[in-house]
Amino acid sequence: MKNHGTSYRAERVASLIQRELETVLETEVVDWVGGTITEVKLTPNLKQATVYVDCNCDESLLEKYNTGASSCASFIRARLALRLTEMRGVPRLIFKKDNSREYYEHIETVIKGLHDEQSNK
Repeated sequence: MKNHGTSYRAERVASLIQRELETVLETEVVDWVGGTITEVKLTPNLKQATVYVDCNCDESLLEKYNTGASSCASFIRARLALRLTEMRGVPRLIFKKDNSREYYEHIETVIKGLHDEQSNK
């Protein structure tokens, strides 16, 4: 999880947000897409968090959680604020689909194809 561009504090806060956000989404958000949070990346000033979700859904489904004016986004931030009392403020959350699984599967297919090609020679 060590990113060379982030501070130790940002990594700790990201880990804390991920843990609490998983609980909030699973227990308190009725229309949650049911995905797994794979990573939370914070900006250096801790004002914005990008939440990567591994789910079998379209990216557009996650968009409704990104709208600050939506009651869902406000509700999630409010619930996080109640849980993260040691923090001065809860960062703005941006939900994105984690495409790493599809990427790894593609790379695995390419490597397997190359391996099969070599064995056929």
